[in-house]
Amino acid sequence: MKIYILLLILCTLLVPGASAYAAPIGSPDPSVDGSLVALAFGFDNILERDLKVSDANSAKTEDSTSFYARLSYKPLSFLCLYGNAGTMKFTNYFTLNNGTKYHEKYKIGFIGGGGANIFFNIMANTRIHVDNQINWWTCDIEEATVDNGGTSNEKGNITAWEYQVTGLISYRFDLEEYAHPAQGEKTYWAPYAGVKYSHLEMETDIKVDFSNSTDYIPGKRENDTKIGIVGGCDLVMPLFPNFKLNVEGRFLDDTAVSLNAMYNF
Repeated sequence: MKIYILLLILCTLLVPGASAYAAPIGSPDPSVDGSLVALAFGFDNILERDLKVSDANSAKTEDSTSFYARLSYKPLSFLCLYGNAGTMKFTNYFTLNNGTKYHEKYKIGFIGGGGANIFFNIMANTRIHVDNQINWWTCDIEEATVDNGGTSNEKGNITAWEYQVTGLISYRFDLEEYAHPAQGEKTYWAPYAGVKYSHLEMETDIKVDFSNSTDYIPGKRENDTKIGIVGGCDLVMPLFPNFKLNVEGRFLDDTAVSLNAMYNF
């Protein structure tokens, strides 16, 4: 019961509020820690992401939600390779140069990608991580609205890709009272901080026909901030033999929460 209280407290502290976005970096503790192969199923939610669009005064993505499966392989003691696939759903908001407020909501689409996590200990419980990853996703538009009203007839889709590299330092705090001696593992939390670089591009052929006008939405979107500071906290709970529950909260350059269940083979 105490473990679930810890989980509830962590989610309560880390989910509220929104700020500038940084792409999800995944857990800073590799999902394959002590085994060669691991399979994880997870959820990631990013509350807000600022975009840069030439024909808009402001643009952002909100409530970007993905569910995914991740397969990890650890060929070396300091290297974890991973690939993931799943679903993505999000909404884009724009204030166009003429002052019109416009938003487009997307249907559930596909997301896939992969990366490599390099990590090594520099002292007891202190670890350096360098994570490289690239992701790609595509979604069809579901609906579009403007602030001056009118019905719409939407068609088209959006595709996007993003490359990201993140450097982190983390410190592990073992929670002795939640140890699992039979599994030889401990519940622990690991706060971390670092710097990330990311490059996002979105391309769309969306055309929206409103009752009072026809608008071609700006085709190319990019992330507004390329380099930023990232910080967060990772909580890992070994619930059963070879099975862990991982919760990650991220803040500073982004505000987001991730949850995944991992099985180590």
